[in-house]
Amino acid sequence: MGVTDDDDLKNLRFETVARQAPLADLLRVHDWEYLNDLKHRCQEAKKHRGKTWLDPPGHPRDTLVSPESYTVAVRGAGAVCLAVDRVVKGEVRNAFVPLRPPGHHAGPSGLVYSDDGCPTESQGFCLINHVAVGAAYARYNYRGTIERIAIVDFDVHNGNGTAAIVRNLVPHKHTRMISSETSVTMPSYKPWLDETDAENVFFASLHLSAEDFYPRLAVKECCRFGEPEFGLNHEGASDDPAYPNVLSIPMHKTQTVEESSRLFRSLVDSRLINRLRSFRPDLIMISAGFDGHTEDAEGNRGWCHLLEEDYEWITDRLCEVAAEHSRGRIVSVLEGGYHVPQRRGRKGDFDTKAVLSSALATSCAAHVRSLVKG
Repeated sequence: MGVTDDDDLKNLRFETVARQAPLADLLRVHDWEYLNDLKHRCQEAKKHRGKTWLDPPGHPRDTLVSPESYTVAVRGAGAVCLAVDRVVKGEVRNAFVPLRPPGHHAGPSGLVYSDDGCPTESQGFCLINHVAVGAAYARYNYRGTIERIAIVDFDVHNGNGTAAIVRNLVPHKHTRMISSETSVTMPSYKPWLDETDAENVFFASLHLSAEDFYPRLAVKECCRFGEPEFGLNHEGASDDPAYPNVLSIPMHKTQTVEESSRLFRSLVDSRLINRLRSFRPDLIMISAGFDGHTEDAEGNRGWCHLLEEDYEWITDRLCEVAAEHSRGRIVSVLEGGYHVPQRRGRKGDFDTKAVLSSALATSCAAHVRSLVKG
């Protein structure tokens, strides 16, 4: 919170205590089997030196859990629901929830599956999809005030988990591989409120897209970047007639700050803002990932070069839409962002000045600065 020491951020309201989200709020977006397995894995971690893999054997592994991971993730979801309460009740105009672990790669059953029933990737450090839990909570609990909800994700990685959850608002059948040679097809549907959910929930993901970049594409995402094809399985299915409110906006690799900024802003203006205005949201939820920053090579592998000014700019644009259609209501949730300087000095000490000037910290500050103005 030290990044808020700037004069224009000193009057922020802070809340540091949130309840765990009740099971019913989690079950609007996640399967009970997944939540039960996640809780069990965390309990099992006590027997394995305090950590164990969440990703199943035989699949890419990057997501470790500890004995308290489930509790922390569920409390994070509760914090997002609390932010929704504060914003929708008019106590604050907007809110930013900086939490860990992130959530936008977690689908209904954790791993996101492709049309052939195989997991597409690992869970990308994600346990509970906080932004989806918050959006579903808002639609269910504030049905007289909040009808239309937009979720905008500008993390450098595709929000494939959130896309899968929003697609699950439409009754459909999905295939799961239960062995190397056997699959089973089952119905799938998770309404948040009623049968009008799909037409009243909008999701857009603006992200770097490449066959060698997480989450890797099972098929080519677009003919020309920014102009999607139909029916693109786990990547979010841009403009798929079956899911018209799920929009994937891919960016290609760039080499300079100028090139990244120009592409990013062009796609926001040409592909996102008009669609968002046409949707007329009552509430905007943001998956705010800052791993596209030029200094965050851990997050973007040196293929994206955005700056704090770009994150402040897109937040300004979203605030404009919120002012027009949503009475300014925005709830933003932290996703990716990994540029934090290494420890130095005696064990446990950080260079506080360096930490507060890290790309993650300064990007968060720029984002919050825009929300304050908004």
